[in-house]
Amino acid sequence: IDLIRKPSSATEPRGLSTRVKRLVIQALQKTAKFRPYSLAFDGEKNIYTSRELPSKECECIVQIDKGGPDFSVTLKIASSVDMDKLKTPFNQNVHQKHIQALDIIIRHAARPGHEVVGHCFFKNPQAEPLELGTFAELWSGYYPSFRPCEKSLMLNIDFSAMPFYNSRSLLDFATKCRKGDKITLWDTRLLTEALEGLQVYTTHLGHKRFYRVVKVGENNAANQHLKGQESATNGQEMKQKGQERAKKSHEKGKIEEMSVVKYFAQKYRIKIEPRLPCILCKGKEEPYLPLDVCHVPAQPCKRKLDKVMTERMLAALGKLSPEQRFAFIKQFADEFFSRAQQCLRGFDLQFFQDMVEVEARILSPPSIHFQVGKKVPHRGTWYVPKGDLFSETTGEFFFGVLAVNCEIPDMELLEAADQLKDYGSALGLQLDHKKNIKHVHTNDLKASEHLANAFEELVRKMSEGAKPVAKKFVLVVLGNSTLYAAVKTVAEKVAGIITQCVQEGKLSTVKPEVLWPNICLKLN
Repeated sequence: IDLIRKPSSATEPRGLSTRVKRLVIQALQKTAKFRPYSLAFDGEKNIYTSRELPSKECECIVQIDKGGPDFSVTLKIASSVDMDKLKTPFNQNVHQKHIQALDIIIRHAARPGHEVVGHCFFKNPQAEPLELGTFAELWSGYYPSFRPCEKSLMLNIDFSAMPFYNSRSLLDFATKCRKGDKITLWDTRLLTEALEGLQVYTTHLGHKRFYRVVKVGENNAANQHLKGQESATNGQEMKQKGQERAKKSHEKGKIEEMSVVKYFAQKYRIKIEPRLPCILCKGKEEPYLPLDVCHVPAQPCKRKLDKVMTERMLAALGKLSPEQRFAFIKQFADEFFSRAQQCLRGFDLQFFQDMVEVEARILSPPSIHFQVGKKVPHRGTWYVPKGDLFSETTGEFFFGVLAVNCEIPDMELLEAADQLKDYGSALGLQLDHKKNIKHVHTNDLKASEHLANAFEELVRKMSEGAKPVAKKFVLVVLGNSTLYAAVKTVAEKVAGIITQCVQEGKLSTVKPEVLWPNICLKLN
């Protein structure tokens, strides 16, 4: 397939976008010549038809919008795929093109009503979505693909999740960033960080024109000036003709400069809010656009998530039980078959819509033995029952804190030790540290020697006044995770002491109600 915009522009930096190509194919499908055919387009160069074209090469002129540019579409027959061969035993060399054709057909059929990212299909959640942070929310979707199995091809549908920006006006984004009546320079930088690289479209032209955001300008719409087309032409004449005419042209160009507010008021008769900044968009002319006339369509969040957003996303997905995942996949499969029925029928394809049942042996889950019995995972996830951890009844249980290459002060280490003691007591694990805290600074070359001395001194302090049968362990706070192996080696082979390591950063970034119960589970 060849797609050409007419009249074509020699200065155009690149070809047509995938979005425009799909709109052209949708317009082609509505023409009288191609209405009897079912078309499946991959978004680039390949298109599959439900039956053979009347000639080896077909050309058609279509329009996306009434009164818009013409597009010339040329279809050339490359090959034909005999789907009856799928009934024969699978051969990768023979059936690879059949699987490719089926993949394109089902992805084409599933596109309507979904946001597509790669081979995954996402749908705007009907219920209240999970907010991950400013602008971003969690969307669920599915990934369809074909897998050759023992008897026939199977349609595999898997669960997927991704952060998305929901469709909203650009003013909504600005509203979340502003902290007062005016948008400050700091607010502008926050907005630039959130919008850089995003796709937006204009709402004042009668049709959608899409842009990529480069940054948010530091000037507001009243102070951001634009140059007219006449001014740009005069700039070219400045190089071609004499200085005298160039000077006149330059003066004329100055006169034509106007603010964004005035430009939109004169040309489009739109009142622009003068206090808001403008966005600089990618393009040949690098236009400045006011926030009032821009809209952000639904699209995936491609910027790196911060720690808080990542934690929220993993926490939400980690709560999904196998039954919930199965229900999601069943729902996605039902929606897919209901939407794709017409397209699949056009290609004379039929699917058995029931889940495949597989006979298998279910393995017993692991268990943890507690004071009151044993516990097993509940629906695939662990939980800590309050007061059920093993408690030492024949002696005492002491621990000390060893800070390795840490800058954290003793008061904060003591606070962390108190938190471990309190959370352990609430879970039935009786601990006491008696303020045994020690710092050690070392390097890789002398790590073993320095750590051995530190463990020896810490164990001696913990043993003072304690019964010989008392249990002991050391909570090691690591400022440098590369020393983890050395700490474990010295503790177990030289000092003979149990250790539990935690990174220095975790003390401030991980919630205490998450960190210390996990430590207690490991100690148990």
